[in-house]
Amino acid sequence: MRNLLIATLVVTFFLCVVDTEGVIIPLPPPPPAPPVMLSIGSFDALNEGAVTNEEQAFGTTLFYTNNAGVRNSSGSGFGGKFPSFEAYKAYTISNAFSIFSEWKPFMDPNKVLRWRSYVGYATLGNAFNSLECDIKLGLVSLITSNTFANAFDPTNLCTIIPVKGLEQFVVEVKGLYTNSWPAQGQLARQVIPSPFPPERTTNNIVVLNLWYSLGTNEVRFTIKAGEKTRRYTQFGDPLDVPPVIRMTTDCITASFARGALARVESSTNLVNWTIVANISDTEGLGFISLPYTINKPCQFYRVGIQ
Repeated sequence: MRNLLIATLVVTFFLCVVDTEGVIIPLPPPPPAPPVMLSIGSFDALNEGAVTNEEQAFGTTLFYTNNAGVRNSSGSGFGGKFPSFEAYKAYTISNAFSIFSEWKPFMDPNKVLRWRSYVGYATLGNAFNSLECDIKLGLVSLITSNTFANAFDPTNLCTIIPVKGLEQFVVEVKGLYTNSWPAQGQLARQVIPSPFPPERTTNNIVVLNLWYSLGTNEVRFTIKAGEKTRRYTQFGDPLDVPPVIRMTTDCITASFARGALARVESSTNLVNWTIVANISDTEGLGFISLPYTINKPCQFYRVGIQ
């Protein structure tokens, strides 16, 4: 006997308006929509997402005591993006050493040099840092070209996702924390664990704290823009994308949004369904494989996520 799968077919229709003379009248541009996927899910994803976002700003500053005994600083910065985190790292290290070489003659060699670099985003007068490196490098007299490379260790403060026309953002951490922008009643049930700050979302960005990406909590993000609403897991996958079910010679496989709560059910008549497996995917695998026996009566399978 054969086993069957239930699949969902999604059809998208495109619309244009034609007048009586056959002239195509272009429709106005669609309103902004929530992103398909958030750049979260791991520290690597946070790093890459921060430096490859063209709306970010980058800066490097050295804080030192000059030969006159006065605290001073020197730095540089620009806006744009990098092709990768490795490219950003190489540039920042090289840039910091270049600044150091230029200003070293003015530094007290027996004082400590502090290095601060950042990746930030500015909007409506508010500044948000995605990555930050703030380190005491040691005595000026002992610093070499390798000092900056060995000390480079940025801290993940948050990940920032531009969402133009943002109408609402809600984060729910099961059993721990709920927060909304704009605020809706008393949604905040508990303060975020230190040292992470609360969200500082504005009307064109979503700010997510890094602890959501660690995979240890069931987290759901809801983002509304352009009158469209999408829900995501803590790994940045949307929950409105149907799972994909496949069959091999001896097992049923299903792939779904990482971090989702997934349930696999089977039926012999498409009326009565039996739960085969429940998955709480806090590790972000987004995949399950279940064996089946081919000598059973005809079986149907379906997968649901939330």
